Amino acid sequence: MTQSSDNVVPAADGLEIRRVGTFDLLEEIGRGGMGIVYRARDLKLQRVVALKRPKPDLLERPDLRRRFMTEARSASKLMHPHITTVFEVFEEDGVPWLVMELIEGASLRSMLSDGDPLPYEDVLRHAEGLTDGLRAAHVGGILHRDINPNNVLIGTDGRARLNDFGLARAWAAPADSPEISEDSTEVYTEDRVAGTRGYMSPEQALGKPVDPRSDIFSLGVILFEMATGRRPFLGSTNIQVAAAILRESPPLIEEIRADLPHHLSRIVGRCLRKDPKRRWQGARDLCNDLEDLAQEMAAGRTSHTVEETSPSVAVLPFLDNTLGAIAFGLVLAFFVGLVIIGGIKRIGDHVNIETDMIGKYVERFVMRSGSEENENVPGKSGIDMDFLAKTGFI
Repeated sequence: MTQSSDNVVPAADGLEIRRVGTFDLLEEIGRGGMGIVYRARDLKLQRVVALKRPKPDLLERPDLRRRFMTEARSASKLMHPHITTVFEVFEEDGVPWLVMELIEGASLRSMLSDGDPLPYEDVLRHAEGLTDGLRAAHVGGILHRDINPNNVLIGTDGRARLNDFGLARAWAAPADSPEISEDSTEVYTEDRVAGTRGYMSPEQALGKPVDPRSDIFSLGVILFEMATGRRPFLGSTNIQVAAAILRESPPLIEEIRADLPHHLSRIVGRCLRKDPKRRWQGARDLCNDLEDLAQEMAAGRTSHTVEETSPSVAVLPFLDNTLGAIAFGLVLAFFVGLVIIGGIKRIGDHVNIETDMIGKYVERFVMRSGSEENENVPGKSGIDMDFLAKTGFI
């Protein structure tokens, strides 16, 4: 390995690396529970990339080494604008390395660290992008199984990308040995459980077989957190969080943040159903609904705004006349009263009305209101003013 003093990259564990293969390591830019990520220069293609390697103390663990290679194989099959691209994988002195697209930006976790929600426009844009990336992964036969804010990168271009496919597997394959999450503070490692605490689906938390609907649940948790600034399932211990995922219904987004439309709350709520059969059955369906919501927002139509409704086409022409509308309402109310009590013999002290007069009036009223000669003629509302005078209405 060629070494030069100006390419030394110091690390917290005392490890100093200058050049790996055809890559000069420039600086360490990230470190998680399993791996270390460097900014590096590709000497052959003259581009800046990200290089990832396992932490030195984990190299002797076959399960974690296997997970690292799983990430390489899984992610290298996927080419999508909302998935971090893996260019190649190689081994140097017994250490596996991933060469990845360098994303200038920050993790979603860092953007949510202060507990504040994201703007609605950002929530919807990231939701669309991540869902479409997840759709592409599922079409490629890959389950992510560890979707959480640490594994979502937001670039300076505003684009969200799914990252870290270390727990990914072909979703038709049988279950493997248990794995652990990249984030050591969020690990839930009971028996055959693999994933990140607070983001696993109920079936994943129970160690049951999972399918793409499990990833949709985890994505729903992220969408909820982006929209509200908090997780839908809370607890101070792993057991309490698991119990909340299995038993508790999450609050509605609109109950926490009233400026968001009900339609978004409904979409996320369906992602978080306990029963996989009641969730979105595929990322494509979820993506379609999010796209519809984005179009409604762009057109200024969202369900948290009450739209004015136009008058019914069944409204009769004479209702344009105020006096006609008032008179007809009074007559109709009076007629209903007659039907209920069987007829009224007298109104006030001097007016006698028989039920058949009402029938005759209604008949005359309807016939006259439908007459062509009364349409759109001021004062011609179809109301028999003489008859109203006789009955005491005016």
